[in-house]
Amino acid sequence: MVEGGAQMQAELQLPSSSRLYRRLVHRLILFPLSLCRVKGPGAGLLGISKGGDLCLSMALFLKGITAAVIINGSAVNVVGDLHYRGETLPAMGVHLYRIKVTKDSLADILDILNNPLEESDQKCLIPVERAESAFLFLLGQDDRNWRSEFYANEASKHLQAHVTLFSGGNGILGILPKLILGFTTNRLLNNVHFHK
Repeated sequence: MVEGGAQMQAELQLPSSSRLYRRLVHRLILFPLSLCRVKGPGAGLLGISKGGDLCLSMALFLKGITAAVIINGSAVNVVGDLHYRGETLPAMGVHLYRIKVTKDSLADILDILNNPLEESDQKCLIPVERAESAFLFLLGQDDRNWRSEFYANEASKHLQAHVTLFSGGNGILGILPKLILGFTTNRLLNNVHFHK
């Protein structure tokens, strides 16, 4: 029984070859386009917080991504270096000594990332201007993970786009529960336009 369990575990692990892994990720993203109910021409991505910078990177590197919605994301690579086909986006520097503890004993991590405009960290900026996707940046002004408005504005400078702010929105904007409860996205996004 132990031998069979080890074999099953080995079968579930992702392959270590980065080329094969890239193909798997790309196929997973583009799989819905093969379904008869899904109309192309490409796939769209939705990323929240850290998922936002992953979506920006995927839109940059992978073909077939036509749109990405970034909610309170950053325009820099955070947490770890990102490698794709010989290109590396280094991770933004993090300084844990910058964590502040609030009166409620909560960790405020807003200022732990370096400034990506400083020369030493400019390579961490995701070059979104090279992507062929349309981007929509949504952010709440009360997000305390990082300075979402700053990152969205920096990305939009490269894209010649605009940023939509939701007053009082928190980490998930405070509007997602309304969307889930049936609030029509058409009303919400009626005046929001995608820009390339």
